[in-house]
Amino acid sequence: MRAAVVVGCLAVVGVVGCAKKILKPPAEAFVELAGKKASYRQWAQAEELCLQDPALFKGDLDSMNALLAVFLERTSAGLNGHWGEEQVGVLEDAQVLLPIALSLEAASIDAAEQAGCRFEGLAQAKELNELAKKRLAQSPDLLKVAKAKVALAQWKEAHPAQEQQAREKTCADGAKLPVLFHACEDETSRLEWQFCDGAKVVATPGNVPTFQPASPALASKAKKPRKAPKQPAPEQYLEAAAKFPPQDVARAPKIPKVVPAKKDDGAAEPEGL
Repeated sequence: MRAAVVVGCLAVVGVVGCAKKILKPPAEAFVELAGKKASYRQWAQAEELCLQDPALFKGDLDSMNALLAVFLERTSAGLNGHWGEEQVGVLEDAQVLLPIALSLEAASIDAAEQAGCRFEGLAQAKELNELAKKRLAQSPDLLKVAKAKVALAQWKEAHPAQEQQAREKTCADGAKLPVLFHACEDETSRLEWQFCDGAKVVATPGNVPTFQPASPALASKAKKPRKAPKQPAPEQYLEAAAKFPPQDVARAPKIPKVVPAKKDDGAAEPEGL
């Protein structure tokens, strides 16, 4: 541990004496996040702060700057951007790991400014500290949206296989048409009932379900019975959709609507928020 040395001299009746006072720095603590490790101390409680080792003080600021820059970059997607599991994990970890480190660093910077210490890097460290605190304040709303987006992406990845499995299980030769094999609701609450002959019934929020005949391309791919039956009327498709059990509809996760908080000052916020 490095310590600053303060030398004081005293002259009494021709006798000169000098004493060295060792300024012990505060205990070192660490925070690890997003693959970065940073050091911080309770510099605000240090004895004769401005006489402490400036390299040690700046080393703490630099390491926190590097960690906070990565944190802000990894969580910059905001409410409208793309979130992955890694980014969600960083934001969740930050809620637990950063508050104490940010609070003590902010107190250290304030103490140095108020004492008039000539330490380098105070302004940049203060800016990153404040931005990180704002990001943490936004994290509850961000996580609601981010987790839903991750869940939706996973649902979309798995859904085609589920749809195909339902088609293969239900669309047998000789079945009486119309045969409804699958129903799903997307993240916008658009409902779609799918039939073995390629036809659909679709319902969007606020509108009644409508029948959509199979397109020529879909009809050519649809599994056809050995003996083609009479084509059902649209009303029969609508009736089949109405009778489909709601609990069997495959529903996509919904993205919650969050209203961003208004900025309370003129400070710039990271892109994406």
